[in-house]
Amino acid sequence: MLPTVRDATAADAESIARVARASWTDTYRDIFEPEFIEEFLSTNYATDALAAQAERAAARDDRHFLVAELDGAVIAFAQYGRGPRGPELFRIYAEPARFGMGAGFALLEELTDAWRVTSTATWSMCTRATNAVAPSTTATASSSWAAAPLPTAT
Repeated sequence: MLPTVRDATAADAESIARVARASWTDTYRDIFEPEFIEEFLSTNYATDALAAQAERAAARDDRHFLVAELDGAVIAFAQYGRGPRGPELFRIYAEPARFGMGAGFALLEELTDAWRVTSTATWSMCTRATNAVAPSTTATASSSWAAAPLPTAT
């Protein structure tokens, strides 16, 4: 069974925070100190802030906050929209125990379908050069921007 994708709602905030905590703890354990990860999660993934972000995204055409569900449980999420460089993937995370189940693919497919409608040819994202989970980039610095072409519709 493949994950389904839908718009995030304020009610998803706790689930999104849970996924973020699991993913950040696993993905960045060899990149950042545990104290930094904890502070970052507390600041950037507070449930009230996530709920507000979901509500704001629902009210706008240029921002999107999505969740991927499997068997009724949120297992991944993504936020994207128009940033200073044009279309931008702001964040995408999945539960490490669910890696390889298609949640990231489903979220990115939704993103590319949405941007294809607006005739966007590329999108950008920033990733840590030392992040083994993220797609490879040509990064040599601590972080880099990568532009990715949208796949051709089949």
